[in-house]
Amino acid sequence: MLIISCKESTAPVDNDTYTITKNHWMYDSIGKYDTIQHSSELYGRCNFIIDSTNRAYFYTTTPIYSSDCLGLELNPGKTRFINLFPNDLIKVDDKIMDHFIELNIVNDDMDYITKKFNTLAIATPTGTFNSPILTNILTKVSVSKNKPVWIVRPLTQEERIVLKHKTEDRTGAIYNPYLVEWDTTKIYFEKPWPIIP
Repeated sequence: MLIISCKESTAPVDNDTYTITKNHWMYDSIGKYDTIQHSSELYGRCNFIIDSTNRAYFYTTTPIYSSDCLGLELNPGKTRFINLFPNDLIKVDDKIMDHFIELNIVNDDMDYITKKFNTLAIATPTGTFNSPILTNILTKVSVSKNKPVWIVRPLTQEERIVLKHKTEDRTGAIYNPYLVEWDTTKIYFEKPWPIIP
């Protein structure tokens, strides 16, 4: 189960404690947003990964759209392999987060199609954790004129592995998706195998 915001909300975001379980997001501290529960595409046009130390990383991808709120899930229960690499993750300092969101997610200069299908996925660790930066993101997005459809969810297997390569000191170890032992009960590949850039 996931919680996806498709409607406007005036609920305050005033607590930095969040609980993410393995299977769903618990909105125990950000108020009652107007939400729907939907098993759908987990990636947005814009994506944040928030790690356990409250650092935020940003990347973009192309969601698979359908006529519903967020996207289309082609393989229920599994996440789509998106060929994410450590260099795709851009670290965003919390001091510039509001400005970064204004420029990249809720920009007035977006074309009509981008505005119509503007989606944001925020991936977080599981468990209960304190995250002022997540509060900052949700507050900025929820009051913006061009607010995207957003979802907060657990990290996918691919995000977790790529983030580990991005943040840990792995001297001489280069991320190579061909060498990862993927859990195919949690991930599926649309193409025979990833193409290394």
